[in-house]
Parts: sequence; structure tokens; C-alpha cells
Amino acid sequence: YVPSPHGRGTSFRSLQLGDRFPYTERPIPHRLLVFPLHLADAQRVTAYMRIQTSSTMLVETLNLWQERGLFAATQLETAIYGLVFGLIALGVLSNLVFWLWLREGVYRSYTVYLVALLILSLVNSGFASQWVWPQLPQVADRSVGFMAALTYFIGVSFFDRVLSLRQYVPFLWRVIPFILLIYAAGALAAAV
Repeated sequence: YVPSPHGRGTSFRSLQLGDRFPYTERPIPHRLLVFPLHLADAQRVTAYMRIQTSSTMLVETLNLWQERGLFAATQLETAIYGLVFGLIALGVLSNLVFWLWLREGVYRSYTVYLVALLILSLVNSGFASQWVWPQLPQVADRSVGFMAALTYFIGVSFFDRVLSLRQYVPFLWRVIPFILLIYAAGALAAAV
């Protein structure tokens, strides 16, 4: 809420953003929630922010950027994310090649885990909302919980296989099916 003085009193101009609003309707096309503030020089303004959520949320910092600074920071940040996404994709490709070449199931399992991790990273960082489904905020919203639970499910299954928990840590191996059931239920609940 930003005050906009009219006559004797002050009214407020409001702007709503959130993960349940389409990306295409954002006033500034950014993967995060960015509010435009047009301030007059040397004029003191008090703006109010109301945060309402149906899930957990962490508000670490609020930054005030000039347009050029935001653009420069966004370019660097996107380049770093691109590097991370590229490294994960390289891991997917190399493990897929190893699986096709050696026919060892561990490479296929790790490929599936890395694909899930890549999708989770895209969804969790806001790039999926921007690039994949900009007009489907419900899909973007549900995909975060779904992909987190699915990635944990796949990850626990993969590490159970790689570490041979049944053979080396049998007491822990007996707990694994319950953990997998919880993650499967979480993925289903997030999707529904």
C-alpha cells in the first residue's frame, strides 16, 4: 500500500502480487515478486506491506532497487542459476550416457533423481512460473510441494539403493518404506 495524497486526506494505492497470480500479470516481469514504486525526489514516503500466506513463508530481506540496479543484479543472478541448471543437466546427460553404455541401473536411478532435482530447482526458484507456465499460477503453486515431495521420494529410493541399506543397515532399511509412503502421500496431497 502506497499513499497517494488527494485533497485533504490520504488514500492508498494497492498492488497485489503472489504465487497465485499469473506471472503474465506482474507489473515487472521477474521471477520473484517485485513491486514498482514511483517516488518523487527528496520526498519521504511510508509504504505498507501486508503478507498473507496459506503456507510457510520466509521474508529474508526487502530490497529497494533503482531500475538499472535491479536489471544488473537480475542478469548476474540468472547467469548463476543458469550455471547451476546447466551443471545438473550435464549430470543428467552424462549419467544417461553411462546407463545406455554400461546398462547399470544405478545410472538410470541417478538420472531420474537429477531430473527431479532440476525440475524442483526450476520450480522453487520461480523460473518455472516465468518460463514454463506463466498463465497457470495454480500449477506453479502446487508444483513446489509436489516436486519437493517427489524429489525426496526419488532421492531416498536412490540412496537406499546405492548405500545398500538392506544389507548394511537393516534397522534403517525397515524405516525406509514408511518414509517413502510419507513422501508419496505428500506428493499426492500437493498435487490434489
